[in-house]
Amino acid sequence: MGNKPPKRNDDVNKVLKNVPGDLRDILRIAHEQKFVLGRTKHHHISITTPLHWREHRTVFAPGTPSDSRGLHRVRAKLRRIGVQFPH
Repeated sequence: MGNKPPKRNDDVNKVLKNVPGDLRDILRIAHEQKFVLGRTKHHHISITTPLHWREHRTVFAPGTPSDSRGLHRVRAKLRRIGVQFPH
């Protein structure tokens, strides 16, 4: 009913514009694994599970994280929804 799949944003460079390098690397890893990246109207970044997955889950990240813990929190949230990071 209310669970519509997100729209795919194929222009990743537009989503990642003005994103700091460390966060950009994390988001590129998610995008390579077919996660859908998007921007909110307040410039936060949304990362949604791939469209072919049965359950759609979304994580929101700040467009410009204010500290290094913010990066760790985003990475942990992404791990919880299925993004696999290299060790």
